[in-house]
Amino acid sequence: MLKKTRSVFTILFLRILILVILFNVVIAGLMIYEAANIQKRNIEIVHKRNLNEITGLIDSWNSILKSMDQIFSITLEHAMLKVIDIDTIQDLGTVNLIRQMERFQLDTSYVVIHVINDSVIVNTTRPAYSGMNLDSIEIEYKYILSKIGRLANDFGV
Repeated sequence: MLKKTRSVFTILFLRILILVILFNVVIAGLMIYEAANIQKRNIEIVHKRNLNEITGLIDSWNSILKSMDQIFSITLEHAMLKVIDIDTIQDLGTVNLIRQMERFQLDTSYVVIHVINDSVIVNTTRPAYSGMNLDSIEIEYKYILSKIGRLANDFGV
């Protein structure tokens, strides 16, 4: 029987080759693990930045909307005071409310004014509602009218 003998150089070469391959596999695994961790941290950073940016935008919009609401409320309050001043001069049932609202620079498409006398709309910025009897409508308007009455008292009417 012939026994193959390997030279010392071949055995040494194979052992070094196996160690290099194992070392490269371990290094590659560590690199993949580290790259995955870096990617996760970057994603978290991007999510935090996006969250901060969205929060900032929402805060800005809320601030803008509050300012616009205050401006609208002040404008509407001044318009109502001017309408009350008109009431001291002439009957609001005969005033052209649409022209008055345009004079106060209020858009009648979203600002609606009704002059109500004994549950009947005697004048309005919406001509279709003119002459409507609120008592004939099935919806309960007494609660709404009581709130309007309290608002009118606040304006001094």
